[in-house]
Amino acid sequence: MAKETNFTFRISDKLLDLVKARVENISSYMRELIRADLQQNPEELRHLAKTPYTYNAELLDVIDGDTLWLQIDMGFQSFRKEKIRLARINAPEINTAAGKKVKRFVLRRLKNSHIVIETRKRGKFGRILALVYYHPTHSDYNAILNYGTLLNDELIDHGLATRYDI
Repeated sequence: MAKETNFTFRISDKLLDLVKARVENISSYMRELIRADLQQNPEELRHLAKTPYTYNAELLDVIDGDTLWLQIDMGFQSFRKEKIRLARINAPEINTAAGKKVKRFVLRRLKNSHIVIETRKRGKFGRILALVYYHPTHSDYNAILNYGTLLNDELIDHGLATRYDI
């Protein structure tokens, strides 16, 4: 007997409209895609299917190139100050010239920008591991995710950090 499992996916409005235009029953279509992917690569799909927690945030301080203090908007007028570690990257230590350069870069990018973070877990030192999106003008949550810049990748693209899986 097959076990029923429910999944929740977050997709963009554009993708949803595209799927609706081509598929009669979205739920059936998604189930078939998931079944096919599970048969091909079950571990990768399980990792990717973990729904991230996503929040608006405000920059309080840049500790170093891959660690920030943010005030996170938890919703319902509830805020929490947290130390955030940028996920999947490693920046030079702050006591080096390269480390100071990365810190200045991050501060210039995030200062006066609107920020959204995506997170799934805490790292080994208790910091929240996050993907950090920002945009200088858009303040809407979805607009930042759709049109903003992913700081984690930007640091790698500029040669200021290296890929690192925690």
